[in-house]
Amino acid sequence: MNTFYAAVIIAESFILCIICRLIPPDGGRIFFDDRDVTHLPPDKRNIGFVFQRIALFPHMNVYKNIAFGLEMRKIPKREIKEKVKEALRLVHMEGYEDRMPSQLNGGQAQRVEIASFLATDPEVLLFDEPLSNIDAKLKDELKYEIRRIQRETRKTMIYVTHDQAEAFVISDRVYVMNNGRIEQEGTPLEIYMNPRTPL
Repeated sequence: MNTFYAAVIIAESFILCIICRLIPPDGGRIFFDDRDVTHLPPDKRNIGFVFQRIALFPHMNVYKNIAFGLEMRKIPKREIKEKVKEALRLVHMEGYEDRMPSQLNGGQAQRVEIASFLATDPEVLLFDEPLSNIDAKLKDELKYEIRRIQRETRKTMIYVTHDQAEAFVISDRVYVMNNGRIEQEGTPLEIYMNPRTPL
């Protein structure tokens, strides 16, 4: 998207499913910049979706996990190699190409999953509470890494979390939602200084 930013939605995961059309919207329209994608099927939206639970193929090494989406798109092998290398650089996982998912800790596995989506060059990155199943030390490290990756790639990112501190570190804009409605939106500082609803 032309205007890139990291938006964090507090508490409403279903909105991500609507954006990528796993759930059809009841009303309204979805735009990526000036392009109406409301009725586009999920595979035509060019979205990367990082789920709550890590979804790496256990029988494939790191390289093959990242290359999988590119192979499905019939990208030439030489180009796949370059894209995988760049994705690993972005997530600071160079040298892990031959590791199996079982040889990675939770933070490393989450980085590989992010790399697999970055390699396909999505327009929008969606994150559904990706740090909720990671221990506190890795969680603290990864939230700063996700912010750095967003800044470096200049990708628009929409991130759902119930963790207020996580939201404030990662985001440019925060949207507080309750029962499908936005109750407040603003910068992290605005939300922190003038909360309209308890977080």
